[in-house]
Amino acid sequence: MLSDVSVTVKPFSKDKLPPALQDAKPGATCFRIDGLTGLLAKDATVVVKYSSADLEAAGSDVSKLALARYDDADNTWTFLPTTLERNALTVSATTNRFSIRTVMVTCGGTAAGSGTGKTGLGTTLVFAALGLMIIFIGRKIRK
Repeated sequence: MLSDVSVTVKPFSKDKLPPALQDAKPGATCFRIDGLTGLLAKDATVVVKYSSADLEAAGSDVSKLALARYDDADNTWTFLPTTLERNALTVSATTNRFSIRTVMVTCGGTAAGSGTGKTGLGTTLVFAALGLMIIFIGRKIRK
């Protein structure tokens, strides 16, 4: 069954983040997306404007930035395939679920892609919160 849902985006304290992946550390931008009780019927694109503090945590190497999602059920972090928009100062990734998110810094190789093109978004619902721009594609969930 598909239905509309109210989604909230709230800042999340970096100090309260679960331990990061080996060879990674959280940047400064952390938030939680709540309000969904199941998987999205259609993947959503999350676009985050990274901060100067995120870039500083990456040693000024923007290619080390990636979005990561924490899975409460498995107590694990997952790096999401991340697209980097250097001109827009954003990282983005698609997902079918929401939870704690952070801009993560890899301590090793390159994390984010180097995309520079625009993504066709179709129908969107846009939220702005604390300098984050989160774009959801598909506002329906499976129950």
